[in-house]
Amino acid sequence: MIQRNSESQKPKPDLKNKIKPILYVSVGILIGVIIIALVVVLPFFMRPKPKPEIVLLDGHDGFQGLNYVAYIDVGVKNNGGEGWVTVYAEIEGAGKYEKKNKQCICRLEKPNNYNLFST
Repeated sequence: MIQRNSESQKPKPDLKNKIKPILYVSVGILIGVIIIALVVVLPFFMRPKPKPEIVLLDGHDGFQGLNYVAYIDVGVKNNGGEGWVTVYAEIEGAGKYEKKNKQCICRLEKPNNYNLFST
């Protein structure tokens, strides 16, 4: 005669009923992460970029004490959104080359004047 173990006669639990709540929670967390990422990251990329326009460009040179100095005045107007722009000037002459740059924030519709100089 074959005797059966009492454990083998118990009904096995339904795995589908245990997996469904875990699946719903994980899908809910995934949707929440996607929504938060879109709310935080998307406005950063949708912001209008600055569109700088040079409205003033003037240069003059002279002596400051015993030093020869060249001054370059630059006016920048922003026709786009607020943001950082880099204004640079290059001077070449008498076998010498020099480049100066200035990184600055451009506000909306307000001209910004910068003085880049070379000594």
